Amino acid sequence: TPAALIISLAYYLPLAKKRLVLHSIVVSVQPVVYLFGIVAVLYITGSLRMNQVIIVWLGSLLTATIIWLVLTFSLFSLPWSLDATMLRRQVKLGVRYQLVVLLVLVYNRFDLFLINLFLTSKDVGIFAVAINYIEMFAIVPTGIGVVLLSQVVSSNEEGKSEITNMLVRLTLVVMLVVIAVCMPITLLLIKLLFGEQFISAAPLATIMLPGMAMWAVSLLLGNYFSGLGKPEMTLLIVLAPAVVGIVGNVALLPHLGLYGAAVSKLLAFASLAGAGLALYMRNNGADKLSDVLIVKRSPKVELR
Repeated sequence: TPAALIISLAYYLPLAKKRLVLHSIVVSVQPVVYLFGIVAVLYITGSLRMNQVIIVWLGSLLTATIIWLVLTFSLFSLPWSLDATMLRRQVKLGVRYQLVVLLVLVYNRFDLFLINLFLTSKDVGIFAVAINYIEMFAIVPTGIGVVLLSQVVSSNEEGKSEITNMLVRLTLVVMLVVIAVCMPITLLLIKLLFGEQFISAAPLATIMLPGMAMWAVSLLLGNYFSGLGKPEMTLLIVLAPAVVGIVGNVALLPHLGLYGAAVSKLLAFASLAGAGLALYMRNNGADKLSDVLIVKRSPKVELR
């Protein structure tokens, strides 16, 4: 919708101005208003219908749109006039980004289609719960990735790689610690979050959870390339794990069932990180792999 397009523009305007707190507020407005609207409808009517959900959703979009317009023309003093040349250039770049986003989305969910093909719809539900559980750990690298994107856009050539190396090392350490703490209690967490009927998703999530550390590395490197204005590099990063995931699922699903899908996902995560690191080093992001992955004393890097 046009409102959703305006809100998506609002996500990145504060980043361009290095207003990360404001960025977080803008990102949170629409889902927070939507959540409060749903709770209000349930409290007042005691039930929830589809037309009510749609109205609340549209109301949250309208609220977020109004806030974006106020921020745009009050805090950032943007002109009403359009630069036709700049607009054409940005539209072309936006099309490239959206194609990458679409293909990455298909990659992230393609294993569910294969599970539905080889197994049952019940198995799809169980695997989806396992995926939803491990994706909750994406909050750490996603937040750091926002910072990295802003810093890469605004830094000089040498500063871009230094900042990226530092944030990748930091994120990797944090993710490994969090995963090590949560792996032994995955069964308990899935029971609490999703219910006892989905306990069978716990071993699948345990198998795939270490892959989130690898995914975090690839996410940050993808943001590095996005900051350089090269979204197509993210597509190249995804190609290898897409092949690994498809081949792995076709080979393992008939014999190992959902455990085969979990192993295939873990291997895809590993190839995702490997492809990202290879492209990063090839594009002069680092001279040695240890510069990116091994924690050590680094030159002073200032995040602005």
